[in-house]
Amino acid sequence: MTLGQASSCFRVPKSTIKFRIGSKWTKKLRRGPQTVLTLQEEIKLVKRIQEMERRGFPCTKHAVVFRVKAFLDDNPRKTPFKNNKPGYKWLQLFLGRHNQLCIRKPENVTMASATVSEPDIRSWFQKIMQYLRANGLEDVLTDPRRILNGDETGFPFDPVTKAVLASKGNRNVYLVQQADPKKNVTVLFTFDADGYMFPPDTILPYKRLPKQLIMNFDSDWGIGKSDKGWMDSENFVA
Repeated sequence: MTLGQASSCFRVPKSTIKFRIGSKWTKKLRRGPQTVLTLQEEIKLVKRIQEMERRGFPCTKHAVVFRVKAFLDDNPRKTPFKNNKPGYKWLQLFLGRHNQLCIRKPENVTMASATVSEPDIRSWFQKIMQYLRANGLEDVLTDPRRILNGDETGFPFDPVTKAVLASKGNRNVYLVQQADPKKNVTVLFTFDADGYMFPPDTILPYKRLPKQLIMNFDSDWGIGKSDKGWMDSENFVA
């Protein structure tokens, strides 16, 4: 776009845009000290972090810091780091220079789930099609109300606390569990391809469901029980 169009679109004065794309700005030296790693080295580190993420082994902050230390040990240069190990302040500045990276909490997946490929998924659908044809059920695929997708989520009685405030120098910080950490309430949600949501199915951690609880439960919802509140084959079929 032209300078005028860019100024109008982004609400930036034309003079500012013209200065920023001019030689006076592009040749201007950056403020502050030079980075310990060169731009090319930092870009290489970014690509390495992203590659590890794609493989299912994302780098922790600790791992990145020690990876940089190992690199500086092999490629000596003057650094402000003690024993060539950068601090977490350096990591914050590094993330600021490369905003395609951020700190995230990873979601655990099993090795079986991580190794599923596109051919595996296509093979699964082919087997389903073979089953439907063999049993004369191909008409199911023409009715979106008969194509269902369900997923369950668990609500633990004693969720894990990720971080707490504690006294400096205290090496042992304990948290007393308020409930059985293995018990939870499981809720199964099911939808059909037509967009209809079925009433949820709830599994509670009881040997025997209390009468008062059943009376106060939503009449449209499914209710079941298991020792720990987990979904099992009996509750799923019911």
